[in-house]
Amino acid sequence: MLRLKGSWLVAMFALTSAVVSIAEEPGLAPGQVSGVQLQSWLDQRVAFAGVNHQNACHLMTVGEAKARIMFLSCPDGFADKLQGSARVQGNMHCTTFPLPGRPVQEQCREWFKVGDNKYEARANGVATSTQYLLLK
Repeated sequence: MLRLKGSWLVAMFALTSAVVSIAEEPGLAPGQVSGVQLQSWLDQRVAFAGVNHQNACHLMTVGEAKARIMFLSCPDGFADKLQGSARVQGNMHCTTFPLPGRPVQEQCREWFKVGDNKYEARANGVATSTQYLLLK
């Protein structure tokens, strides 16, 4: 009987370890979205909607990675439809959109899950002013 209990404990420990290793990828911080997950969102053309808490602009990006479209709407009346692109580099979501009054440059951010279908982007570990929801 003792042998059976010992074997059962070893089997449960192995199963638990396997589940934990599947759930946590090495090198990711708690809540961080992996590059594999980010890429799957782009491959599936998942739309992202967000609010920039600094300027209260609302945005939504849709479409395939090489031709994403961003819709912007701001309280000051500014609204635009921009065409850009997105890609994944490591565990970062990188976008290029020609924002008015700014030089065109790629912005790479890590994404972290902060609630039920709620994500925040971080640059160099610091949360940006935009939070996102995924629209499927």
